[in-house]
Amino acid sequence: MTPKQRIDVFISSTSIDLPEHRAAVQNAILSLGLYPSGMENWPVSGENPVGLCQRQVNDAEIYLGIYAHRYGWQPDGFDGQSITELEYEWAGEVRRDGKPIPRLCFVMDNSHPWPVDKMELDAKGKLDAFKARVKENQVGFFTTPDNLKAQVTAALAPYAQRGNRQPAIPYLRWLHEQSKKSGLLHVLTPRDATSDAQPITVEQVYTPLNTRHTVTRDKDGRILPSHEILEWEKSHTDEDEKLKQSPLTAMEAASLFPHLVLLGDPGSGKSTFVNFLALGLSGQMLDPDGNWLERLTEQGWEHGELLPVVVTLRNFAQDVPPDVAGTAALLYDHIQHELTKWKLEAAFPAIQDALDRGRALLLLDGLDEVPGERRDLVRDTIGDFSARCHRDNRFIVTCRILSYTQPAWKLPGMVEQTIAPFDQDKIAHFIDAWYTAMIALNVIDRDTAQKRTADLTRGLNHPHLHDIAANPMLLTVMAIVHNHTGTLPRESARLYQECVNLLMWKWKPTEARSLIETLDVREDDLYRLLWEIAYDAHSQQAGREGAADIPEAAVLGIARRKLGDLTKAEAFCEYVEKRAGLLIGRGQDAYGMRVFTFPHRTFQEFLAGSYIASDRFTRHLPRLARAEGWREALMLAIGHLVFNRGDIATPLDALSAACPERMTPESDEDWRVIWLAGEMLALIGGQNAEQDEVGREVLPRLRGQLADLVGGGHLPPPERAAAGRTLAVLGDPRPGVGCVLLPSPSAAFGRGAGGEGVLPDIVWCDIPAGEHAFQDGKITLPAYRIAKYPITYAQFQTFLDAEDGFNSDEWWVGMPDKYRKQPIDEQRFPYANHPRENVSWYQAVAFCRWLSVQLGYEIRLPTEQEWEAAARHPDSRKYPWGDEYISGYANIDETARYGGDKVGEFFLSQTTAVGMYPQGANPANGVLDMSGNVWEWCLNPYDDPEGGLSEENMRSEAVRVLRGGSWDNSAYFARAASRYYYFIPNLRNLSFGFRVVRLPHLLNR
Repeated sequence: MTPKQRIDVFISSTSIDLPEHRAAVQNAILSLGLYPSGMENWPVSGENPVGLCQRQVNDAEIYLGIYAHRYGWQPDGFDGQSITELEYEWAGEVRRDGKPIPRLCFVMDNSHPWPVDKMELDAKGKLDAFKARVKENQVGFFTTPDNLKAQVTAALAPYAQRGNRQPAIPYLRWLHEQSKKSGLLHVLTPRDATSDAQPITVEQVYTPLNTRHTVTRDKDGRILPSHEILEWEKSHTDEDEKLKQSPLTAMEAASLFPHLVLLGDPGSGKSTFVNFLALGLSGQMLDPDGNWLERLTEQGWEHGELLPVVVTLRNFAQDVPPDVAGTAALLYDHIQHELTKWKLEAAFPAIQDALDRGRALLLLDGLDEVPGERRDLVRDTIGDFSARCHRDNRFIVTCRILSYTQPAWKLPGMVEQTIAPFDQDKIAHFIDAWYTAMIALNVIDRDTAQKRTADLTRGLNHPHLHDIAANPMLLTVMAIVHNHTGTLPRESARLYQECVNLLMWKWKPTEARSLIETLDVREDDLYRLLWEIAYDAHSQQAGREGAADIPEAAVLGIARRKLGDLTKAEAFCEYVEKRAGLLIGRGQDAYGMRVFTFPHRTFQEFLAGSYIASDRFTRHLPRLARAEGWREALMLAIGHLVFNRGDIATPLDALSAACPERMTPESDEDWRVIWLAGEMLALIGGQNAEQDEVGREVLPRLRGQLADLVGGGHLPPPERAAAGRTLAVLGDPRPGVGCVLLPSPSAAFGRGAGGEGVLPDIVWCDIPAGEHAFQDGKITLPAYRIAKYPITYAQFQTFLDAEDGFNSDEWWVGMPDKYRKQPIDEQRFPYANHPRENVSWYQAVAFCRWLSVQLGYEIRLPTEQEWEAAARHPDSRKYPWGDEYISGYANIDETARYGGDKVGEFFLSQTTAVGMYPQGANPANGVLDMSGNVWEWCLNPYDDPEGGLSEENMRSEAVRVLRGGSWDNSAYFARAASRYYYFIPNLRNLSFGFRVVRLPHLLNR
């Protein structure tokens, strides 16, 4: 007997009062590819209608009940029960695979208006009792036909996928297996394992990702919209009741935004996230009882079963013929072509059906890996497919951060979210998952796993290692190296060196020895051969992202030239692919030749960098520093020289040649060379440079050049911001940003002997006395001076480190006892030249009191009148620079992800070095960063704009004012007149900082 292919949904309701509702439900069922059944008309065959109803219920896979204000026909012989109630009872007895069929019940909302003539008033008692019975299976209350249709569609969607999945089963099995592997997981079978050993899978080690965006949640973890946050803050003033902020997870972002661009740095986990989502959805369709969907839901997925369709955009770009327009049809053709290639073409109608019904999830991986000449075509294809043809489906596109900063790359109508680095909890989760997988694979026993977990966790407490471990790809490499060598290198280049060494020689040592004997070479010779293959591949395709496609002929050609024999070359090629896993087969090219790639681009870059480091690096650097796509390879080359060879002289000589003293930067290319050189010098280390004759010349030169780059507004904001972080590592020499050694006037105030101390170096901007703009009117203020920048992380740290600083009681006098010396929160973006954030109003006031004593004149927070006057002087301007927002003039969210007007393309997801937006200065007084970067605390309560440092103000817990907007807000909040409130003075936040004013008189003590 042929198995039943369709899914019948039996519709049970009284028919004479609900014809439009029944029709809407039938349309919903048909649109999902299911089959509606039920008694629409009396049978003409003479068959008993009661028996016919029961037979149709027995044949159904799903029962769907719709109940309004009629109880329905009561056939003879059933004790007064209506046919509607009988159908509900019969459905409860039907079993499929030993389980009862779903009974989905919908009841009309009693508040919805309904004609009295369509109500069965004399049967109200029975109807109410029946409605009470079905409550355990009730899905919702309905009103109009459209409202009911929407609810039914949502309720039946999971069953629709099951009904249409049969032709897609082979595809789902294939996708499920493919999705288990990501990057290095392709090759990580146990050491010296048999051919049937299972590799580590994405499922075993996947660690949920966060984005860089923060959200506010209630006590149950629900994300609150902004209007609910304000209402909550008004009604809850106790500290224990305050709402908490936490990162938006990547899975939540995938649920919140139907059309999402997921951005991340290399190795941040973009492709692994795509694989995990595809693994879970395909697993759910293959095994509905396997809890796959539950695992996704726990992380924030809210859209049930969608058919996952994964497209590697690099492959798509290669398949598209030249000189064609980017349309949805091209993506359809590519999907069908890929299915055919894997002999899965029978699944295409099922995929097309899911797309047509809006029940698919398109996972478009690696937008950044598309060659430059094909980018417009790919962008237009995605736009056409998502906006015009299949908007009801969900889309996730992955891309590197810097690649997506180019305006021409932007995908219209899509929301951007950026993956955050791993925090300590994520790192711990991965380590535990990794060694749990090792136990499951019988690589190590439980006791050994526990010891190695503890050892690796302890090792990662080192600050530098923690930074490396925040990258999932590098953390995976660290886990591999640590598990097999017991070592934990602290630098990326050493990690890759150890990992390549492990995969080449220690993963399968017996076969490695056999290869060395067969080829009659040294290990170093094969390393150099691997380096040259990587260098050649990278040279051919450096300008595109992702690992290069390497034709087999290219590998064999280089190997034959080095080894002198084609047979040896073939043996080497087979070993590197089949045993070491450093080359992965990607199928065949258009000519039928095999194509390889490295497990990840970073392996390619490390090996290519090692080749450069071994071959006249000083000559290579000035040229390659200006070539597209060589940045990471050059950084790893420096790391290889410094950490694997112990050579700092060669890289310092190369940096001196690349950025000579006479260099006058004129183009973005020149500034990018300076930025790259600064990153290289940071890797070498300032202290190491100061021990070298050339280094002592290079270090101050590059500091100055980087300071000119950052403070001069050169390069687009994302690159300039990265250069600012590099400058923080080397030491930012700009006045007003860091600290200086100053004599303390403390003896004059009875504080003992004077002396020198490290104090904030503040540059003051003069605000003249007179009339100034404030809100919609004018105010008169005396002259004062305001800091050019917000207080930086380095400057605030002097307060924390000073013997008479943070822990001294005198700075907290008059404040509520419970907030005195309130614990200092960690800086979220810990760069010395960034604004100090996560500071409460009380902590900012204590800092001002301390600094006043150190410098001998009165320093305090500005009142908001003073703050606004400085921002709007002299002509009541809307922004510090003028009356219109200009893209790239402030560190804000220009993209309007959460409302407001879109004013540009930039959203940097974090604070930036102060003063890196010189165009955003108020030209009348030179004050910088008054729009964006961090919100700045003002002195006064919200209801008292002139409030000062009175005892009453100190004791009050009334909400204070913040000004200026932040990196996470729109242009609306960055206006000079915008007032931010509802924040009590003990609140700390990763976007709250402050700047200070100096009064003209000396401190009076």
